[in-house]
Amino acid sequence: MNRLLASELLRATRRPVTRLLVLAAMGAIVVAGLAVFLAHEDISGQELLDERTAVARDCVDDPPPRVEEASSAALRRACAIHARLEVEDPRYHLVDTDDVLKGATVGVVLIAWIIGASLIGGDWQSRSLTTLLTWEPRRVRVAAAKVLAIVIVIAALSVTGLALAGLAMLPAAALHGTTDGLDASWWSEVGLLLVRGTALGVMAAVVAFSIAAIGRSTAAAFGIGFAILLVENIAGGLLPEWRRFTLLGNSIVFVVGEDNSGEVLDRSFRASALILAVVAAVALATGVAVFRRQEVR
Repeated sequence: MNRLLASELLRATRRPVTRLLVLAAMGAIVVAGLAVFLAHEDISGQELLDERTAVARDCVDDPPPRVEEASSAALRRACAIHARLEVEDPRYHLVDTDDVLKGATVGVVLIAWIIGASLIGGDWQSRSLTTLLTWEPRRVRVAAAKVLAIVIVIAALSVTGLALAGLAMLPAAALHGTTDGLDASWWSEVGLLLVRGTALGVMAAVVAFSIAAIGRSTAAAFGIGFAILLVENIAGGLLPEWRRFTLLGNSIVFVVGEDNSGEVLDRSFRASALILAVVAAVALATGVAVFRRQEVR
């Protein structure tokens, strides 16, 4: 098993599609970091406060029609809100990096889906699976080695990619932003976000592997994945209350880590985690069962 696993790990990491996806992800991370850096400016907290104070003072001296009849206290509160909206904070706040990581999880899932599908789909299409099964005819053992290799590779790529995406925001925070608000709870939440994003990537790769194993091609996983995404987006847009039943809706709740998040109502984090895990387990069991009985030619 160790030799078989080592072989699958080597094949998974040396496949051209894996290398291409890694290079594309690195390029996207660099571009995102540069874009965030250029989109923000470096000003002191005092300068921002002075600008907002000046806007609020002008508002009090010449109040807008909708609040001019308000009491002095209410007017000051309304003008303070107006000043915060009028003078946006141009700095990048490092505490907002968790939102960046949540968005980066989409890329993790996409890469995981492609790699998971190609590891078995490519073998079917190139007929290298025939050679592999001649060397190791125990198909469950072969499937287990491939799945374990996928889990290891996707977990490593996911953690590395998400960590690099976060690190890419550091120049913007250091030179055009602030680290205010960083505390132990924030670091803990970022760590849990990395774990959830990695887990979702692994589950996506397992489902894609299973579909490709059943369909005997990488294209089968691509086609079904696109169909699922399209149908769920349409259904979720037309019937928002159905979002809690979709894989996309449950994935959003799972990554955010909060109940009823991302406009997905009546869905808890624990329920979403259970649903996604069950879907991945059922898909894997079905894929392996079909793989055991498929004719190899």
